[in-house]
Parts: sequence; C-alpha cells; structure tokens
Amino acid sequence: MFSNTGWLYLKRPLDRESRDRYSLRVAAQDNGSPVSTATALVTVVVTDANDNDPAFAAASYQFTVEENLPRGARVGRIAATDADLGPNAALSFTLIPANSSFHVNHVSGK
Repeated sequence: MFSNTGWLYLKRPLDRESRDRYSLRVAAQDNGSPVSTATALVTVVVTDANDNDPAFAAASYQFTVEENLPRGARVGRIAATDADLGPNAALSFTLIPANSSFHVNHVSGK
C-alpha cells in the first residue's frame, strides 16, 4: 500500500488454489498532534483464473473386453480433474485421433 494514496497493491501474484481469501487490517493516521488513527478491515477475495491443466487420475488405463460385444457396450471409464473452479474446471473428453471402434462420452469420460 502506498501510504498517501490509499491504494492497495499486490507484492506478488496470488494463487486461488493455495489461498482464496485474505483479511487485512489497514490503519490511517493524520499528521495532527496528537496523531489520530482509524482502522478498517479489508477482505480480498481471489477469483479463479483458468491457470491449471486437467490431470488424469492415472497416467495410462487398460481395459479388457470380449470380442463380439454389441455396439454401446461399456469398455471402461477414464477420469480427470481440474483444480480450477466452475466453468474453468469443466472437462471435455475426446479420442485422438477419432476411432471407428471406440467412442468416449465427451462429458463423463465413459
């Protein structure tokens, strides 16, 4: 904070995933004699930025399936998470490259 302006500035970047709220007590004082002082509580809420990559629960997955199962038979489920919040944490699953034998639900990973 710059003492004569009242502006509050960051000393370093914040990371919502480490800490999402700060409570600060700020004092203001005049130049009188005697000095008079007032204090206020300032709460800073850190909002989410899309700054985290999704992460799979496992580095690789292996499923066993019998031949000749009907279309739509469940093979297995992959799982991933994202440390961000809300829309920034929403995941979409895709097979790369697209495959004529398999399909993945783009929302659930099934």
